[in-house]
Amino acid sequence: MQGDSSVNEFLTQGPIIRLAITTCFFGLLWLSTVILVNRRSAERKRRQREGLPPLPNVFVQLTNIARHISQNPARPLEAETANGWTKPSNVPLPNLNMLTSDLPEPDFDNFVTQVEQIQKTPPVAPPPSSFATPDTHEGEFEEIKMTNQSSGEEFIGKDPRRSTSTIYVSGSGEIPADAVEVMRVWRDVSDGSLIIQMNGKVFQTVGEMQDRGLAKRFITLVRDMAQLAKVGAQAVGLPIPNFDSSSAVVSEQGAWAAPKAQAKLPVPATPRINQDYGNLEPPLIVTGLEQAPPANNTIAGQIEELLQYRLMQNPMFQHRSIHVRANTDNTIRIEADGHTYLHVDEVVDVDVREFIQSVIREWEARQ
Repeated sequence: MQGDSSVNEFLTQGPIIRLAITTCFFGLLWLSTVILVNRRSAERKRRQREGLPPLPNVFVQLTNIARHISQNPARPLEAETANGWTKPSNVPLPNLNMLTSDLPEPDFDNFVTQVEQIQKTPPVAPPPSSFATPDTHEGEFEEIKMTNQSSGEEFIGKDPRRSTSTIYVSGSGEIPADAVEVMRVWRDVSDGSLIIQMNGKVFQTVGEMQDRGLAKRFITLVRDMAQLAKVGAQAVGLPIPNFDSSSAVVSEQGAWAAPKAQAKLPVPATPRINQDYGNLEPPLIVTGLEQAPPANNTIAGQIEELLQYRLMQNPMFQHRSIHVRANTDNTIRIEADGHTYLHVDEVVDVDVREFIQSVIREWEARQ
């Protein structure tokens, strides 16, 4: 108890109280000064950054505040700012009668009559377009000249949408998800000739391809379209077109695109008496490559067709020469970039070997 009384006596002394009050006062003053200096520094930097006039000094600001308070002692600054913008002073309200006096009265009867006339009027047929197909009766089809100027305006339309299914549905306007574009065809309106693009090559004749595998795929596509045209002609009642399966195409496009002719065996000559057989030339030996059976009737031919189809879909191998050939003993051999292999596992290029193996597995799955 004696210690508490001594502390109370110490704090109740006059000099101690004045010292504490003075310390608190100057501490608050110092803190306010620091805050004011920091705020003015930030404001000065903001004005300099935004290109505003420089901030006046403290004395000018205090003088302006004192002058403003002395001129308006009755109304505080905040009240004037709040009331001056929220209360309009003697602004007259608009007269609605004056605003709507010049507007005409709506004629609802005339409006209803016009709507009924529009509903009774038959729709006007659109003008004929060059894209529209001319109306034809049964058995009457008008041929369009290849050199007609309208043929240059023909357009097949936008690319069709892809369906989620892998089966084509007639009339859906969609193509299967796994469908690929194999050929594009243009018509030159100047002379009516066709311009074809396949595998990144543009040509008018098969001779321009300089690629036997590509020429074979093209002739196969033309043969498929010819078969489609024959079936379609029967369905619509047109005379069946007479297409030559391959001779017409080969004769116009170059003899190199034709399949290799079978080598003719030499006719044995009649033996003669007293003839010196030592000077005779040896007989022509026909190799197994020339006696190979037709490609379409062999396993190798079926794999070759599937292989060329997959090559056309894969950009990595489109420009590679990869083939599957048949031997006379019904075995197959692999030709890859000029090298011949008796078995798929012997192919040196790993990518080519795996690609051929995947094609063979796909062919086996289809059997």
